[in-house]
Amino acid sequence: METTSGMSGSFPLVALAVCLSVGAGSPAIETPPSIENQLAPVPAHDLTPGVNTYKATVNAQGHIISMDITAEIKDGPGVWLATESTQTPLGKAQDQVSIAKGTLLVRERHIRQGPLRVDLNFAGNRAAGEIAMNKSTEAKKINTDLGGPLFADSAGALQSFAALPLTDGYKTTFLNFDLQTCRPKLMQLAVTASESVSVPAGSFDAWKLQITAVDLAEKTTVWIAKTRRSAVKYTASMNGASVTAELLPEKSAP
Repeated sequence: METTSGMSGSFPLVALAVCLSVGAGSPAIETPPSIENQLAPVPAHDLTPGVNTYKATVNAQGHIISMDITAEIKDGPGVWLATESTQTPLGKAQDQVSIAKGTLLVRERHIRQGPLRVDLNFAGNRAAGEIAMNKSTEAKKINTDLGGPLFADSAGALQSFAALPLTDGYKTTFLNFDLQTCRPKLMQLAVTASESVSVPAGSFDAWKLQITAVDLAEKTTVWIAKTRRSAVKYTASMNGASVTAELLPEKSAP
């Protein structure tokens, strides 16, 4: 089973094949009317540099795969550089996203996994770039109207969720870019509970977030620790596969 990293990742790369088979947005794909002029949520605070590591377990139709995930935020010129590296039995996958400081809007996304290469730019409410499945086939061009800016899409999504003004009953909507269809998708986020959660890194009082894709069978649950404002656990399901990831203890300095 090949995987891509990211919040909606850790699922088969067959998702990208659908995008490639329909020409990947040439001519430009029109935005569904339901998400035109979609606004992004306003963060309560900015991101901060740091590294979190997670132990993840993927269940794909009974096939269990263990993976190590490293999520890092670096300070860049005008942007935060969010990198999610996933070590799988089939090798390493890396997903890097440039996130605008202050607004936390997604500006670029780059994926590298084996022969797969994804390079996307998000500006002026459009997605532009290309996806290449391997070196022997021509890269597919992307040119898609998004209907609004992107927020919390793949690498850096967990940290962006933690930056929102979370409280009991908090709800918001935002846009992601679906690599399966090469179209924007409308996401809904809601704080559904405040509860204690235990993971290898310890026990935390956390906000429980439910994130769903409108009109799609995708669901993610994220636990954000209230004191440290970071994701300590998440579960996600899509297309018959599921993943559970838990925060590992910080490594001691040598």
